[in-house]
Amino acid sequence: MDLSEFVAETLVEIEKGVRSARSQSTGPWIALGNVGMQPVWGAEKVTFEVAVTTSAEGGGGIKVFSFGEVKGGVSREAVNRITFNVPVFFNSIPTEETN
Repeated sequence: MDLSEFVAETLVEIEKGVRSARSQSTGPWIALGNVGMQPVWGAEKVTFEVAVTTSAEGGGGIKVFSFGEVKGGVSREAVNRITFNVPVFFNSIPTEETN
């Protein structure tokens, strides 16, 4: 899986989870859109930390592998870490009533 696909799918799944939690919750406290009549805005950061390996075997792009997908063999690799944040406004996700 490409890194861009991994990030996109992760963010979409998080959004679906927040939407589902809001619809199942008995209280208004999950990803507030407003308190009283005042809108609540604030970005939450979704942090990704990715281990990037470079190999003498070549191949372009950054791929995301699960541990089950790693193939055996001997190779020379260097491992680097990339950490980045994506700001997400969970409170701007529409509730079912506003769709």
